[in-house]
Amino acid sequence: MRSRLWTVPLSLLTLVASAAHAANPSNAQALEEAKQHADNGLALYKEARYPEAIAELEKAISLSIKVKPEAAGVVSYNLGQAYEKQGDIGSAVKAYKEYLRLVPKATDRAGVQTIIANLETRLAKGTQDLTVSSDPTGANVAVDGKLRATTPVTMELPFGSHELELSHDGYDTAKRTVDLTPQSATKLDISLAKKAAPLPPPAPAPVAEKGKVWSWVALGGTVLAMGTAAALGSQAKAKAKELTSGMHSPSTSPTPDELYDASVNAQVACNVMWGVAGAAAITTGVLFSVEGKF
Repeated sequence: MRSRLWTVPLSLLTLVASAAHAANPSNAQALEEAKQHADNGLALYKEARYPEAIAELEKAISLSIKVKPEAAGVVSYNLGQAYEKQGDIGSAVKAYKEYLRLVPKATDRAGVQTIIANLETRLAKGTQDLTVSSDPTGANVAVDGKLRATTPVTMELPFGSHELELSHDGYDTAKRTVDLTPQSATKLDISLAKKAAPLPPPAPAPVAEKGKVWSWVALGGTVLAMGTAAALGSQAKAKAKELTSGMHSPSTSPTPDELYDASVNAQVACNVMWGVAGAAAITTGVLFSVEGKF
């Protein structure tokens, strides 16, 4: 049913105020004030400020109902529309019924009765309107864990508490709890926050270079072998010098043969140790080159 808000009541109040002015100045003043409140209600209604519009309309009704009940009845119709916009279903039904009571010859009676029947059905079902919009639009709306629609959307839900969840690609999920009552529809306008840029993966921890344990062991072995070879070489020279100098006594130990054997053995051992030292040196160089890389 198309709204005929304001046009009938304002013109009716104007006519009644003009007629009442001659008969009773105080009644005329009351109707003039009623018209002013109706005008204020119009401005507030157009701004979607429904609670304030309702307050102005109720003042207009209270001022006009004793002077001209039919005029107050037409304003009651407009009051019903304001209540319906606000989502107060029970109060809207009451206002529409008051309109039919105060304007018994209303030409739109059948249409208003249909409106009343539809609203009473909603009351019996225990449902209320929930309107959800978002920035950006197109967010998925889940109610009580069930996907219902995408924003913007108006849904009819049972009275009581509901859990809402809005999701959108590239944005953090938003969650809200709403309580729906017969007295007022609920509107939510939710701004979704962009997801934070992912952090870069952590740099791999530096791999500690493996220690050159065996390289140092080989180096130590090389030094030890060289030291031993040098000592054995010195010992061989000393024995040989003692043998050739004639400083020993044939009756004392060691004998020349023993000195000779000791000198030869020391020299052989010295040569062996120099060979070991050489091999250890080569091994040390190789280990220093490759150890820690595998």
